[in-house]
Amino acid sequence: MSWENVFYVTLLQGFGIAKPLQHLLSCHQVMKDKLNLNLKDEQVTVFKKQGFLIFDRITTDQEIEWLKGIYDRIIEEMKVYCPEKIALLADQQQLPLAGGREILVWIPSPELVFPQLIDTIYFRNTLKIVAHLLNVEETKVIGRVRLYLKPAHFGAEMPWHQDAAYPGSLDLLKIWMPLDPATPENGCLHFIPGSHLGGIIPHRPYEGDRTGSGLIADGVQYSQAVVCPLAPGGATVHHCHTLHYSRPNKTVQQRRALVVSCRAEEQSV
Repeated sequence: MSWENVFYVTLLQGFGIAKPLQHLLSCHQVMKDKLNLNLKDEQVTVFKKQGFLIFDRITTDQEIEWLKGIYDRIIEEMKVYCPEKIALLADQQQLPLAGGREILVWIPSPELVFPQLIDTIYFRNTLKIVAHLLNVEETKVIGRVRLYLKPAHFGAEMPWHQDAAYPGSLDLLKIWMPLDPATPENGCLHFIPGSHLGGIIPHRPYEGDRTGSGLIADGVQYSQAVVCPLAPGGATVHHCHTLHYSRPNKTVQQRRALVVSCRAEEQSV
């Protein structure tokens, strides 16, 4: 377990989130509804060519509502705790909630505290998709969950970048699933088809990221970008070399999303 994950497990437990959430978690059973995804050869071919795929749905409405309950409680608990802990988050973990002004909130590996998150239709379908695209057994896929929130009115832009440009990035694929309607106006993803085929391009520090750790790709030609709006429970999957972007959220509605970062055992970028 990395220091980042140890920090967050300790933090979430210290915030007392685990106990208040038990009523949500104890009500969760493996969903009776099934949503089996079977990728076609044509989809694999498209992914190899363009570096991303779009899925209309990877889970059920019932499960989306259950996931929203856990997601919202975690975010609310983090907002109300003492300024010292919020400042620590902002300084060390890129969670800028200081002063009550969210920008772009992300929380890694909540499943380490709430393992029920991976006993879900969406997580099982994520592993199935990744295994098919990487041509490995599902048992060989390693997946980690993150919560991403773009608050209403001032959710931050995510500039054009490649995930693999970040130091220490080991994951090959990411599956992004919104819990709210994701639109161009509130921060759905944009991709540049085929951009994964040329390797990692130069990046520089992104001045719009007050944590100092954000990156922006140089010289991006985004005239061919594909905008990918999604309904709740839909998803995109993209390669770690695929250039992607999302606009700031200036709407009156928040945009919640779950991301699963995946790689196969003994495979690397």
